[in-house]
Amino acid sequence: MVKKKKFQKKVSEYQSIKVSKKERTTLPLRKKVLLAVILLITLHFALCTFNLFLADTSFNNGGKAKRYGFYEQAVQDYRSAISLNPHEPRYHRELASVLARLERVEEAEREAEITYNLNPKNSLTVRSLISTYVDLAEIDPKYRTRAEELIAEAINQQPTNPQLYYEQALMFFKAEKDEEATEALKKAVELKPDYRKAKELLQSSPQNQH
Repeated sequence: MVKKKKFQKKVSEYQSIKVSKKERTTLPLRKKVLLAVILLITLHFALCTFNLFLADTSFNNGGKAKRYGFYEQAVQDYRSAISLNPHEPRYHRELASVLARLERVEEAEREAEITYNLNPKNSLTVRSLISTYVDLAEIDPKYRTRAEELIAEAINQQPTNPQLYYEQALMFFKAEKDEEATEALKKAVELKPDYRKAKELLQSSPQNQH
């Protein structure tokens, strides 16, 4: 009986040692896996940050090229920025602007609508797209409608901005909508009584010549 108890005790001790060894080998493995996961996440964020840096660098290069009239180079730089960060509205916005100046109408329209869909509530985005569609309307009058829609949207976002009404009036005059243009100018002057350009245009408008 005593021998049996001693044997059982030794078996129990052996099993405890076995379990302890297993835990010692399992814990380092878990640590290694955890460290590997942390390293991969860190590398991912580092790569993303680096790509964003490269994208902004390409975007800034595009801005310089655009400023000096090198539009084809600007297109390349903006496309490079977009390939690295396709969800940044500024990149598509500036690409649309340059493409419009190059009279690459369909490409410009596509980039303009991507810009709008990425950030439809941003007033800066909407206002920048207005000028792009005004440029496109000079090539094809059908884009004037979209420009008018955007200026109306911009006014809804900033109803006390007199410059928007002035720009809307210019658009209406181009479309030979003299009555609507006059009303827009009156609103601009109402909001800013010393708005010289708006007052001069209002005085010379066909509606005031009768």
